[in-house]
Amino acid sequence: MRLIRNLKKPFVIIFLATLILFIPVFINPSLILDRGNDLQEFFWPIYYFVKNQILINHQFPFWNNLILSGTPLLPDPQSPLFYLPNIIFLFLPLNTAFITSFFVHIFLAGIFFFLCARKGFKFSGFSSLVGSLLYIFSPKLAGYLEAGHVGLVFSWTWIPLVILSVKMVANKPKLKWSVLLGVSLALIFYLHTITFLITIGASLLFFTALSVKNWKYILLGLLITFGLSAITLLPQFEWQGQTNRYLLLNVRDVYPKWSSVNSFLKAIVAPWLGGINNVWKYNTENWLTFGIVPLLLAALGFLKTNKKIKIILFTTAIVITLICLNNASPVYPILIKNNFYALMRVATRFWFLAVIIVILLATYYLDIVSKNKKYKVVTLLVVFLALS
Repeated sequence: MRLIRNLKKPFVIIFLATLILFIPVFINPSLILDRGNDLQEFFWPIYYFVKNQILINHQFPFWNNLILSGTPLLPDPQSPLFYLPNIIFLFLPLNTAFITSFFVHIFLAGIFFFLCARKGFKFSGFSSLVGSLLYIFSPKLAGYLEAGHVGLVFSWTWIPLVILSVKMVANKPKLKWSVLLGVSLALIFYLHTITFLITIGASLLFFTALSVKNWKYILLGLLITFGLSAITLLPQFEWQGQTNRYLLLNVRDVYPKWSSVNSFLKAIVAPWLGGINNVWKYNTENWLTFGIVPLLLAALGFLKTNKKIKIILFTTAIVITLICLNNASPVYPILIKNNFYALMRVATRFWFLAVIIVILLATYYLDIVSKNKKYKVVTLLVVFLALS
């Protein structure tokens, strides 16, 4: 009961913050629903087809016969069949269901990040709350919403639970954390395959950096992931060679393209230079900004870490940068020959890792500063600037 009382206030604040974020969408749903993006042109028709097959024809569709000569739904993780939260689409009109689902997922993303920061990293309630607000107000998440990348928006919800479970398995291994890891990874699998693979790889590296013991708990989590995803994963192995994505191996072309390293850095630090009209020139894939205040707080947090963590973070930043630079990367000739890189199609799919690291470092620095009472007012001012 005490835990519930302690969590109640932050959760209310996260809910109100999510509500504020969605007020323009509630007033004008076309801001999300009518943009000619992936939501409208790809996801909406598939959800419509599946819903009709279940409610009208009373069958669970494994094949979509409305696209060209047809396409299988069973081995496609982006189909809405096995992602349980999609049950809401059976009871609500599709447009209402998409808006509601986006709202609930982002609200839960804030809660799960708060729990990750509070329980996993032992940050204060105040700094954990601020971190959760930075997470749901992230420009990258806004870019996913604008582009109608349904799977990427929903994945944003479960990634903090993966981080929390890996952190807890490394520190205080228990069966429940393996279960949480397996369930969270399986949910991401049913949303976006590339994000799923990157998250697994990053999780294993993160665990290795934290501990060299307790591997059986991680392996158990992965076994649970396999069990929950096998119904789609196994058919996918058979189907993947026949998908049009594999045509990318014939003509290897990965996006986004950068005119120079400077254009990449500008997209991170100050995409608004040149005025608001210049911002609209960025598409979702090269929209990489963290926001000036979170980036500054993260830099200060980085300086406060110990030598080992600095080395790990610096190495991680270099690797992510080299990958996301794509054609401007000095290792591009090597990258483009890699099949996974070519099949990924979008090099900046790795960027969510950078966003999470920056927010965690910013939260870490706020945790240090907020413990000093004389800096409370300054901290609150910085938080206001970060969220404005």
